[in-house]
Amino acid sequence: LQLEEAFGAHALNAAASRLNVLLAENPALLGAFQAIDATYARFGLLQQISVEVGGVVVSEWDMTTGRIESGKAWKTLLGYPADGVADSVTAWRALVQADDLAALSSGIAVHVRDATSRFVHDCRCRSFDGGWRWIRVSGRVVMRNENGEPVRVIIVQQDVDAEHRMQVSLSAAREAAEAAGRSRTAFLANMSHEIRTPMNAIIGMTDLALDTNLDAEQKHYLSTVRSSCEALLTIVNDILDFSKIEAGKLQVEKIDFDLGAIVLEAARSLAVSAQHKGLDLAVDLDPALPARVWGDPVRTRQVLINLVGNAIKFTPKGEVAVVVRAESVVDECVRVRVQVCDTGIGIPRDKQEQIFQSFSQADASTNRRFGGTGLGLTISARLVELMGGELGVESEEGRGSVFSFGLELAIKEGVSPPRPPPAALVGKQALLVGNDCATARVLASVFARWGIATVTAVSVAEARLIAAKSRDAGAPLGIVILDATVALADGGECLAGWRGEASAEPMLAAVNIAGQRDELPRLRALGLGVYVVKPVSAVDLFDAVTLAIGTGPEFAFEAFNVDAALHASTAPARAPLVILLVEDNPVNQDLARRMLGAGGHKVVVAANGEEALECFDGQSFDLVLMDMQMPVMDGIEATEAIRARELRRSWIASGDAFRQLPIIAMTANAMAGDRERCLQAGMNDYLTKPIRKAELFAAIERVVGNAGQDTEGVVGSLPSDGRSIDVDAAIRDLGDEALVRQMAKMLLVQWDSHITAISNTMKAQDGVTLCRAAHTFKGLLAMFHAEAARRHALALELAAKEGNWAEASREEQALYAELLAVRPALAAFAGR
Repeated sequence: LQLEEAFGAHALNAAASRLNVLLAENPALLGAFQAIDATYARFGLLQQISVEVGGVVVSEWDMTTGRIESGKAWKTLLGYPADGVADSVTAWRALVQADDLAALSSGIAVHVRDATSRFVHDCRCRSFDGGWRWIRVSGRVVMRNENGEPVRVIIVQQDVDAEHRMQVSLSAAREAAEAAGRSRTAFLANMSHEIRTPMNAIIGMTDLALDTNLDAEQKHYLSTVRSSCEALLTIVNDILDFSKIEAGKLQVEKIDFDLGAIVLEAARSLAVSAQHKGLDLAVDLDPALPARVWGDPVRTRQVLINLVGNAIKFTPKGEVAVVVRAESVVDECVRVRVQVCDTGIGIPRDKQEQIFQSFSQADASTNRRFGGTGLGLTISARLVELMGGELGVESEEGRGSVFSFGLELAIKEGVSPPRPPPAALVGKQALLVGNDCATARVLASVFARWGIATVTAVSVAEARLIAAKSRDAGAPLGIVILDATVALADGGECLAGWRGEASAEPMLAAVNIAGQRDELPRLRALGLGVYVVKPVSAVDLFDAVTLAIGTGPEFAFEAFNVDAALHASTAPARAPLVILLVEDNPVNQDLARRMLGAGGHKVVVAANGEEALECFDGQSFDLVLMDMQMPVMDGIEATEAIRARELRRSWIASGDAFRQLPIIAMTANAMAGDRERCLQAGMNDYLTKPIRKAELFAAIERVVGNAGQDTEGVVGSLPSDGRSIDVDAAIRDLGDEALVRQMAKMLLVQWDSHITAISNTMKAQDGVTLCRAAHTFKGLLAMFHAEAARRHALALELAAKEGNWAEASREEQALYAELLAVRPALAAFAGR
C-alpha cells in the first residue's frame, strides 16, 4: 500500500511484473526471497523467546494509522493474551500511568524536534492482573513525511520491574541506615554525656583528695581509682572517635601549627609511663622541618599519642623513638615522614594486616598480656587517611616494630635559621656519659649539626678518665652531659670528686620526668645545677648548654624544672574572681565549687539557663562557666540571651565602660560540631568533661587574661583597631586567603538579597522567616569577624524569635548602620 501510494498502481504493477521475470530467471534470488519469508515467519517465535528470556520486545508503530504493525508480543510483557488488547498505539497508551505517559510524550517530542539518536523513559504500565509493572520504553523515528513528521517509529520495550523494585528496596534500606546512623550519633552523644558526667565527679574529687594529707596506702588507692577512670575515659574516646569515623562525621582541620612542638608534646605526655618501665623515649626532629605548617595539630597529636602509647605498651625493655624527617619540598608543600620505632615484642607477619582491623589485636587470646579495645590502630589509620596519608608497619617478631606515615603539609613559615653553637664550644668535644640509647644518639646528632664531635663513656669513672686525658693533651672537653641515673649510680662519690677538681669541665644532667623528685635534690647536692629533661629537644639542649658553660643569662636552677609545672598547684595567681557556675548536676556543682574555691574565687551557682539569666540581671560577674545540657533552658539559649542583653547594655556604655562577660562552655559531649556551636553562640572557650583542675584554670586564665583583647582564642571580640571586619582573622580561620577573598565576592553578590529578605520579613512581621534570614546573615558576617554587625544580627534573630517587633525594628536599623562600613571593607578586600 505504501509503494502504491508512493509510485502509483501502474508503476507498481510494472515493478511486480519485472520482479516475477527476475525471480523466474534467477533461482538464487528466488531462494533469497524465500529465506526472507521464512525469517519473517520465525520472527514471531523469536519475539516470544525474547519476551520469555530477556523481557525485550521490538515493535514497529505506524504513526499515520496508529497501528502497531509488528512486535505484538508486547502484550505478553504485561500478561495479556494475544487478543486481550487491540494492536493500536491508542490501546497501548491507555495502559500507561498518566504521569509517566506525559513524561514519555515530552521525551518523544524532544527526540522528534531535535533529531536525537533515541528516546528512553521508564513507565508504569497496567498489567493483566490489575497491578503496575515497570517497562523501559526506548526507540527512534525511522521515517518522516515531507513535513518532517514521524511516520514510522521503532519501539523497544523491556521489562525492568525487578530493577525498579530493587531500587526501591535499596532506597528504603539506605534511608533506614541513615536513620540508624542518626540515631546512633544521638545515642553516642547522650552516652558520652551520661558517662562523662559521673566520671567528671570521680576524677575531680579524686584529684581534690590527692591534694590532702594522705598516707602512702591511701594515695595508692586513690591513684589507682584515678588511673582506672583515665583508662575508661580513653576507651570511651576511642569508641566515640571510631563511631564518628564510621559515620563520616569526623573531619580534619587545616590550621597553622608547629609540627615539632606537637611531636614533642605528644612524646612528653607519655614520657612518665615509658620511664617508669625503664624505657628510653627519644624524639629526633629533622632540622629541615618548616617552622610552621598547615594541617590538623589535634589529630596529628592523637595519632602520635596512640602510636607511642602502643610502642610503650608492647616494649618490655629497650627504647622508643619518634623520628620526623622532611622528605621533600615541592611548591610550598613539605612531604613529612613520621616514624615510631620500638624494640618491643614485634608483630608476626601473618598478623600485620589484622592489627589495623576494628576490635582486633595480634594477641586475641583470653589470657592476653595487653589490654585495650583494639580500636587504636584502626582510628589512627583512618585519621592518617583523612589527613591524606597512609599508616604502615614494618615489624619482625621479637625484634621490634616501626610504624610510619607520610603527610603532605602546606608550609606556613619556612625553616628557622640554624642557631650557631656557643663560641666556647667551637673546636672542642662533647662527652656523653651513659648507655648507648636513642637519647644519646639524638644528642650526638644535634652536636654534629653544630659542628661539635662527641665521645662517649658508660660510667662516671670512665668519663672522668677521658676528661683528664683530654686536659693533659691540651684539648679540654667543652661540655659533659651525664645521664642522671649513671651519675648517681655509685652514690655520687666519683662525680663529687670530679666536680671538686679546679679544672672540672662544664656539666649538665639529663634526667627523666618520672625521676625528677628523687634525682634533682641529689644532683643539686653534687654540684650539678643545670639539667635537661628527656626526651630532649635541640632548643632545650642549646639553652642548657649555654647556661652550663656560663655564657647565657643567669637562670636559676629551677628555670628548667619541668617537675614544677607538672606537680605545682594549678590555682591562678590572679585576684579572686566572682564566677557564675551554671550546672544542673549537684555533684558537679560541688566539685566545681571546691576547685574554684581552692583558687580563692567566689562561686554563685545556677541550676539552669533561666536561673543564670536571673543571676546575670541581678549582679555582676567576672566569668561564667556554662554547662550545655540542662533542663528549662540549655547553655546555648542562655548564652545567646546573655549576649543579647549585653548588647542592649552596650548602647548606654561609653568608651571602655562596656566589657563582654567571658563565658566558658562545659560539656560532656565530645561529638563533631559541639565546639563550633558553642563558639557560634558567643562563648569564649570550651572545656570537655571530665573537667581537670589544670585545664579549668588554664581556660580561665585565657579568657579573663584576654578579656577585651583581639586574640585568636577569644570569640566575639571586636578588631582591636576598630575595623568593621577582620580579614586576617578570617584567613587564620579558613587557612586560605584566596578562599576568603572568593567568599567575600560571593557575599557581595548576594548582599542585596540578604538585606531584602530581612526587610521584607520585617514588614510582614514573619517571625520564623526573619529569624532564619537573620541567622543566615549572622553566620556570613561571623565568617569575616564583622563582630559589631554580627551582634546586631544575633539580637535581631532573638527579637524575631520572641516576637518583640519594637526590639527587632531597633536592631534592624542598628544592623543597617553597621553594614554601611562592612560592605565597603569587604569590597576593598575582595578587589585587592
